[in-house]
This record gives sequence, C-alpha cells and structure tokens, in this order.
Amino acid sequence: MALWIDPAAPTYTCFVVLVWSTLFYFVSCRVNDLADLSSDAVNPARSSSPLVLGTISPLRVTYWTLIELIILLGAVILAPISIESQVLALAAICLTVYGNSFQKTSTILAPPVMDALYGLTMILTLIASSTIVGSAVEPSPVLAMLSYGASVMLLNLVSGNLKDIDTDRFVGARTTALELGVARTSDGRFIFTTRYLLLVGATQGLAVGAVTASCVMSVGNDSDSLPLTVLSIGAAVASTGLLARHLKELVRSSSESARIRRPTSSLLMLAAFLLSTAIHVEWQVFLLSIVGVMAIYTGQKVIRRGGELLPTG
Repeated sequence: MALWIDPAAPTYTCFVVLVWSTLFYFVSCRVNDLADLSSDAVNPARSSSPLVLGTISPLRVTYWTLIELIILLGAVILAPISIESQVLALAAICLTVYGNSFQKTSTILAPPVMDALYGLTMILTLIASSTIVGSAVEPSPVLAMLSYGASVMLLNLVSGNLKDIDTDRFVGARTTALELGVARTSDGRFIFTTRYLLLVGATQGLAVGAVTASCVMSVGNDSDSLPLTVLSIGAAVASTGLLARHLKELVRSSSESARIRRPTSSLLMLAAFLLSTAIHVEWQVFLLSIVGVMAIYTGQKVIRRGGELLPTG
C-alpha cells in the first residue's frame, strides 16, 4: 500500500488528492496569513505581503477563505469515497483550521500540543488518502505515517518556531520555543534550553524509531526489501546527526532566515520516509506517488505565485 495512495484505485486517488490538497493548501495558507497578521506587520521578511501592505483587506481574504473552505468541504462530503476517508479528511480540515487560527494564541492547548497538531493532521490526511475506496491500513505503513507526522512536528519546532522568534516575542505570541525559554542574542545566535532540546530530541527519536520499526516489520514479510530498509534507516539516522549539527550552528553563529527555514536534516527524514513507502508498494505505484507529489507541489507553487501577481483592484 502506498502511504497516500489507495492500492485499489491509484489513479483515482491521485486525482482526488490533487483536488483536496490544492484546496487544503490555499485554505491553510490564508487562515495562517490572517492569524499572523499582527506579527507579520513587524516582520521585515513579510513586509511585501499584500495583507501587510494593505492592498488586500483582511475582510476580503476572510471571504475568499470561507468560499474555499466550503468548496473543500463539499469536495470531501460529496466525493464518492469511503466513509472512513471522509471522516478522517474532515477531521484533518478541522484541525488545520484550528491549528492555523490559534497556533500562536491558543489558551486551551499548550504550544507543544499545537505543534503536534500539524503532525497529527498529516497522519490523518495520509490515512484518508490511502483508504479512499475502503482499503485496510496495515500496522507497518501506519508506523511510517507516524514517522512522517513526527517529522512535520519537528520541522515546526526547529524552523517555524525559530525563524520568527523575534517578532513572535515582540507581539506576545505563544510558541513552543518561547514557552521553553529559547532566546536569541543581538547578533542573531540562538540560546537553547535543556527543555527545548529534550523535546526536539524526543520528536526526532520518535520519527527515527517509527520509520525503523516500519522497515523492520516489512523485512520480516519480504526479505527483498532489505536494501531499501538499509537506505531508509541510514537516511533517518544520518538526519539525526545533521539535526544536531544544525542546532550547534544556530548556537555558534547568526543564521539567515532561509537557513533556519530549510534544515538539511528535514530533507533526509523526508528521504527516509519516501524510501520506506517504496517497501510497501509496487515500483509503478511508488513512481506514480512521487510524480503525484511533485505535480501537487509544483502546481500549488505556480498557482500561489500567480495569485500574488494578480491586480488587487
């Protein structure tokens, strides 16, 4: 089973996921932009945002977000898919809207829990996609999905929390990094607390442990998957070393926002996840899933860029 493709209908799954993910992407981005408006207003990196510049009003963006959300909900509810997939997809939408709306202001959930919501959302969407026509989900792929969810949470901890830490502190936002005492010196170096490093380490450990367990279980069922298993586990372990080096570099010297936003360790964990997915599927389905992911990413980037260039009226 591909981790986001129902093996009973791979082509149909790709089409449905392409529609879902594009709408999902726009809704989450717009909700996030509205929620972060106060901090973006004092963030030099976001000075060119139409919302910050005032060329587009928050009310107008809210209207568009509601329209897109209604279309997304309709695409999930009316699509000829399994009830399990519908329930999981709707749950993921609810978590995304809540998470992006209150990610830095929630008084109900602690910041680490808010970060974990991102990972949980990714897990739910993967299971929803892989059960579109009702196929069963086996334990080994679920462990790989858990690894991916932990990787997403980790990326938010070491990227999302750190890249805007100065403006977040200025506007009084609640993030895991700030709650756990992470600070930044005047010359751009980070000061990490033991609590923060323990959380980062535990999350990385969960990601590595889950993908390793998934691969080992697969080897027990198919010895031919041993080479992919070795590559996947090797990439996961190597990402741990790169993560440690990345954090040390943030402590030793000032870092540009781009370096904070794209740690190399996250790319290796993604590689480990993708290699683990290849163990569970025929190579044709695996290639279809990779092409699908690339098409979704490229399409969303092009459409978003095009939207930014449109006149605001």
